[in-house]
Amino acid sequence: MPPSIFIVAGQNTPLSGDECPKVYTSEGCDKATNSAAIIKDWQNYHSPQWAIVIKNIASDGELDKFLKERYGEGCSLGEKKATKQDGVFNISIKGDGLDMGETKCPLNFMTVVKYYPAKQKVVAWNIGQACNFYYPTAATCYDMEMTDSFIFE
Repeated sequence: MPPSIFIVAGQNTPLSGDECPKVYTSEGCDKATNSAAIIKDWQNYHSPQWAIVIKNIASDGELDKFLKERYGEGCSLGEKKATKQDGVFNISIKGDGLDMGETKCPLNFMTVVKYYPAKQKVVAWNIGQACNFYYPTAATCYDMEMTDSFIFE
């Protein structure tokens, strides 16, 4: 497994038998400060998070292989679109065109892949189908702002 960076909210609402009365604000619910141990507990941690995977990639061929390994054999390298950071590209993933029940590229959620050929690095993370990071309510979503602010150092 390539190295990963986890992006999460500072606190989460631990799951229990009781539902929180206010889903988007967790007002009146117990809160816990996040830690690496909590985030890695997939059985009990269900707060929004991004697990950013980082890998050394030296060519388009290696990038295509990475996409197949991460997303499915039917996925392949699509368009490389320049970002605001010189030399960095947003990568689109091309599917095999088959229906979800038959596809070998079962992407039905938003994913981010950024490639920096000069540094031979790729980063990838899944955003999903709904907003992950919002404040003060779900009506104000910061997922795309956060994605657009990503830069390689």
